[in-house]
Amino acid sequence: KIYRCKDCKKVFSDSSTLQRHRSVHSAERPFKCRTCFAAFKLKHHLQRHEKLHASLVTCTDCHRTFSHLSQLHNHIR
Repeated sequence: KIYRCKDCKKVFSDSSTLQRHRSVHSAERPFKCRTCFAAFKLKHHLQRHEKLHASLVTCTDCHRTFSHLSQLHNHIR
C-alpha cells in the first residue's frame, strides 16, 4: 500500500513516514530546547541542536557563549 500526503502529494511506503512528513506542512514546533527555548518540528533536529549547548565555549571577559572556538577567537580580536 502507498501513503500519499494530502498537501504536496508526496508518496510514502509506510504510514509512520507519512506521519513524520506531515509536520513539514504544520507551523507547530513541539520539540523545545530547555537551554535556549529554540523550537523544532522534528525531534532529531532538536537533538542535533542540543549538542551545540554541550560544546559551547565562553568568553571569560563578557561571558558571551559561542558554538565554535573560532567564533570566540574572532570575538576576542
